[in-house]
Amino acid sequence: MLKDKFQSQPQAQRHPEELTCVPEDYSKLGRNSLIVLIPALYIYSILLINHSYLAIIEKHQAIAWAILAIFVTGTTLFLNYRRQHRLLNILAITERGLSIGRMEDAAFESVDYLINWKEIISVEERGKLDSSGHFKQWFIINSSLNVSFKLTSANAFRWLSREEIIESLIKFAPEARLQLALPDDLETSHMLRYTNLWLETLDSAGKRKRTSILDGGDSLADNLYTITRQLGAGGQGRAYLAKKNNENSEHIVVLKEYILPTQVDASASASKDQEIHKSEANILAKLKHPGVVKLLDCFEEDHRGYLVLEFVEGTPIHDLVSNRGAFSEAEAREIAISLCQVMSYMHSFSPAIIHGDLTPENLILKKDGTVCVIDFTVAHFYSKERKSKVCGKEGYVAPEQYAGYDSPQSDIYSIGCTLYFMLTALDCETLTQPSIEPSSGTQSQAAIVSAVSEGMKKILAKATAKDVSERYIDCVALEADLISLR
Repeated sequence: MLKDKFQSQPQAQRHPEELTCVPEDYSKLGRNSLIVLIPALYIYSILLINHSYLAIIEKHQAIAWAILAIFVTGTTLFLNYRRQHRLLNILAITERGLSIGRMEDAAFESVDYLINWKEIISVEERGKLDSSGHFKQWFIINSSLNVSFKLTSANAFRWLSREEIIESLIKFAPEARLQLALPDDLETSHMLRYTNLWLETLDSAGKRKRTSILDGGDSLADNLYTITRQLGAGGQGRAYLAKKNNENSEHIVVLKEYILPTQVDASASASKDQEIHKSEANILAKLKHPGVVKLLDCFEEDHRGYLVLEFVEGTPIHDLVSNRGAFSEAEAREIAISLCQVMSYMHSFSPAIIHGDLTPENLILKKDGTVCVIDFTVAHFYSKERKSKVCGKEGYVAPEQYAGYDSPQSDIYSIGCTLYFMLTALDCETLTQPSIEPSSGTQSQAAIVSAVSEGMKKILAKATAKDVSERYIDCVALEADLISLR
């Protein structure tokens, strides 16, 4: 057992022992062995060229035996090193704790470590670029016995899903600190605390300490975030503009708040909010695209869940149209192309990620002219099962969604409705296919739409077709037709 092996170690060690073996260790050992063997073999080959084998044995016995001794010693050291430092490989969840196995072959017997749940202090992921420019991540379990276990993230999540590991840690080792890294790009990684995976029923009892909404100056997460002002409120919660208080600077973020159930306030609607919050966090954690708002962190406080999102510099398309009127066809076309690229990325997942609520309010036009999609409250993975509730803004919801079914083509319908809004400054009517004709809308709006090309009208009609079979099959096809109008 782990405790039997390490409990006699002094607990005041400054740096805990780290059990690990990585491929680089083997390559380093092999490289050092070659540094010795290659010169020796080179010298030996020269001797072979100039003398017969028997002559070498007679005249150079010392050299031959020295080379043989180096080879045997190096091989022995290598095998012994490998036996002592086999790669931590298999990760399993048991009732008692986390079981970790080591890389095995026929020559060595199996050795497993069992870390009791109470012995786990923290679980973290660290990532960095190696000398060849590849990003590598490590899954590290720190125990109270001054021992740390270091696995490659690829090995850790080969046997168990990330969600299984995290949910088990939250359930059986609630005091353990969780800091798991998600790669952001090839140079950096985000540290995301996976407290978004709350249990079905929270164990904490008692009433909420705060019953009113947050005001400017209020702080959360041990003063890490300071509220600036409320951005908006809806049926699922509120959004706040806040500052993240770093040591040397202040970073603007958006906090999205959800009400979570307590033991005395476990209403069905609160439980539903909890599920929505978990789903939105899980989906955003998977999305890494400049056209999708970034999830920076998430935490729970006072029976409320918070998503920490990047603050996207730009203006919602709805506000732009409301303030300045309809876009020109060229402007609307480029925005729609940018949106198609974002949705193509989301739909490329298996199963596809469906936003389900693409509206002018949920699309931010950034300063560089590209679009950023926000508000993933109703986003979900595609499933053929019928849904019991219709979500999304009326006029932008595809007809099949009212029957409880949706697909990636439902997002295409919403793109078409958004394109119609940008061209006409008009919202689409529910279950009515929008049409751009000079006779639609007011006289001024009719004058605006008269300049829309026939090609754009055909694209709009195909994107918003009531029958899914007549609609664009994917966003790639829609984007191609939009690009052809340039």
